[in-house]
Amino acid sequence: MKRVLVTGAGGFVGRHTLQPLLDRGCEVHAVTSKSHFADANRTSLVNCTWHVADLLNPIQVKTVIERSQPTHLLHLAWCTTPGQYWTSEENFHWVQASLELLYHFREIGGQRVVMAGTCAEYDWNYGYCSENLTPLKPNTPYGICKNALQTLLSAYCNQTDLSSGWGRIFFAYGPYEHPKRVVSSVIQALLKRTPIPCSHGYQIRDFLHVYDIADAFVCFLLSEQTGTVNIASGNPVTLKEIIASLTEKIGNAELIQWGALLTADNEPPLIVADTRRLTQEIGWLPRFSLDNGLDQTIDWWKKLLGRTSMSQFSCPICQSDSTISFLNREQVPVHQNLVINKQDAAIHTTRGNLYLRVCQECGFIFNQAFEPTKLSYEKTMIIVKPILYHLVIISKP
Repeated sequence: MKRVLVTGAGGFVGRHTLQPLLDRGCEVHAVTSKSHFADANRTSLVNCTWHVADLLNPIQVKTVIERSQPTHLLHLAWCTTPGQYWTSEENFHWVQASLELLYHFREIGGQRVVMAGTCAEYDWNYGYCSENLTPLKPNTPYGICKNALQTLLSAYCNQTDLSSGWGRIFFAYGPYEHPKRVVSSVIQALLKRTPIPCSHGYQIRDFLHVYDIADAFVCFLLSEQTGTVNIASGNPVTLKEIIASLTEKIGNAELIQWGALLTADNEPPLIVADTRRLTQEIGWLPRFSLDNGLDQTIDWWKKLLGRTSMSQFSCPICQSDSTISFLNREQVPVHQNLVINKQDAAIHTTRGNLYLRVCQECGFIFNQAFEPTKLSYEKTMIIVKPILYHLVIISKP
């Protein structure tokens, strides 16, 4: 049985690789730096072993490799926050951390590794990106660091006879996408009926549903193919076509403000992948067309935003809409550390629901069902810790 270690298992792509790996009979070990995410998924993915680790810490990298003893490594972890990752210094730290991970993986007898790259490694002046033909000319720290890691991975694996692959991701969309990215931000704005400033929209891109990206990586990992493979649809589409399709499905087309945003002088008009290696050599085909992929993504956002009022789902600290539920408890006592002298009074103490959510932007945890009217201030003293959003109840003498 293949024992697979997945890094970035709490991320946009990583979370969607776990079930496909389990379905293919793999023993799956998932690494995340988010302890709340691991706790929330231990019950839904009972056959998956979770490890909480900071992969930028060399000691924790060694520990997680030694504990999981993987035969296969799917390395997806990296810094990916929109507006930051393109130029973040953290990119350079991730090169070092990835090499540390690779070294320890090989030391325990690992057999095959696949890592995630990016279309930003290519020279975008060419537009059409082919693994064996298009020159590599990254012009951001993100693209430069990814490309450098790919070169080091290839050299190291050639030296050590370790099987390796490098999957270059193009443009992703789907459930759990960061709320500030194109598809998710437009869907949210249309559903909330807020204006959407856009550029001219004629940029041509290559979009693939995140479920398909995850499945493609799983197939790549479990295959014998080595080298670089584009993880994309191979189908060019303009941003204007995508946004127009979203307005047809949701409505509120009048909210789109075409031309309100200027495009950068170096904005590439065309970025599309050659996917023949993916489809012909690996034998993988996508499950979602763009049309039904957008339908599925809209439905996901409707469920997320429609279960209750938006204010209950938004983070009270940074106001991000990107929050996820990880713990639900019905009718629990609203006070803690409160001494109650009589059994009957304790049994009938005030109760409320505990629906904990965590913000994927700032990490803040809050109770979406919090009802301040249920707290009694007459017999208790409240100490508020704003950073944790936590109430400690101390009984007065």
